[in-house]
Amino acid sequence: MHEQQKTAPVSLVAQLALHPRPPADFRLTLWKPSHFPTRLEIHAALVSWRTFVVDGLPCGVRMVPTADGWQATVFAADAWSERHTHILTHRLTTGYGLGDDLTRFHARFEEDPVLASSLRALRGMRSSCPESTFELLILAVLLQNTTMRRSRDMLDAILNLAGGQLLFDGVCLSHFCTPQALLALGQGPLRELARVGYRDKTLLAIAEFFANRPDDASPDSPEALLNELCGIRGVGPYTAGVAAASAFRDSRAYGLDVWNRRILARALGAEEEVSPPDLRRMIQDRFAPFEGLAVECLVEHEYLAKPVCPVYNTEKDARQASFLWPRPENG
Repeated sequence: MHEQQKTAPVSLVAQLALHPRPPADFRLTLWKPSHFPTRLEIHAALVSWRTFVVDGLPCGVRMVPTADGWQATVFAADAWSERHTHILTHRLTTGYGLGDDLTRFHARFEEDPVLASSLRALRGMRSSCPESTFELLILAVLLQNTTMRRSRDMLDAILNLAGGQLLFDGVCLSHFCTPQALLALGQGPLRELARVGYRDKTLLAIAEFFANRPDDASPDSPEALLNELCGIRGVGPYTAGVAAASAFRDSRAYGLDVWNRRILARALGAEEEVSPPDLRRMIQDRFAPFEGLAVECLVEHEYLAKPVCPVYNTEKDARQASFLWPRPENG
């Protein structure tokens, strides 16, 4: 394990009241069964902790459900301002889809023989993408053409080398690096210590792209963002499209990889080795205009019985586990 950057001192700076549009399931929105564990977040039954980098300033957030919504308690350094609070509130609201209207989607497919059981099991789950566009692109590159474990290890090394850690509310979590910190790290450590291989040039090109622009800037359209991202060296239409779709909450967009192709083919009664274009046509024919939502439901339902990322039974268990890496199994 590589030496971690110094822990940044933080204190309570804000409390936010969030009001997701019903139906909204707290646990299934902030945690996804299929997502691999990272040191950026940790979950117990009725509380989630996660770090964010807001306009260059790291913060830790504790989120819990309340009688009329969710509460987010924010811990950060003294430099935190009202501007940071505004950006973070917007990011939590959009990143976790708290304003998304799911009623048409549920009404359309609540009796569908393929999707109905997944909808019942995951009712109120919202598509979540708490990462910034910069962070999402970094994750997308690390997930390319490799195993989930290797992706996890590369991310962990980058967090150690260029990110940092926060100790707040009794948990110890890493926070993402800024584009500037990743650029300062450079190609040598990325290859030799983070072992990212051929990805080094693409990671640095992404960092350079975002180094001189606010990551919370809102582009005019998905097409405009897509064109910009495709101009980054090593970022193709697939990776750029996933990032643009997440930024604009596109209910039709989804990615296909070797793992979810098998899940989706089985759900739709197709051969396991069905070609991606044929599978996409089947998904469009059955689920348009909600292809992305349907795909996510089917994939997350598959992992629900045996999730990749643990949810700890108690806050005490989660706090203890936050100091350990790799994360211990629950129970």
